[in-house]
Amino acid sequence: KGGRWKRNQAKYFVKGFALFDKVRYNGVLCFITGRRTTGYFALKSIMGNKVHDSASYKKIEYVGKSGGYIYDYIVH
Repeated sequence: KGGRWKRNQAKYFVKGFALFDKVRYNGVLCFITGRRTTGYFALKSIMGNKVHDSASYKKIEYVGKSGGYIYDYIVH
């Protein structure tokens, strides 16, 4: 009664990666949409398609931090 629930949420940086960082996984450019304290990440492409549910931090390569917006660059 009157206690506080512990937030079940990973830290801001997990193994050097943050939410919505741009990374490359198997040659595919994607964004981190979920992080786990164990070092596994949920990845999605720029179109929002799921790339991987639990990719290891050892298999992803940091490309850059996402800016304020996620842009879709389509060449017509």
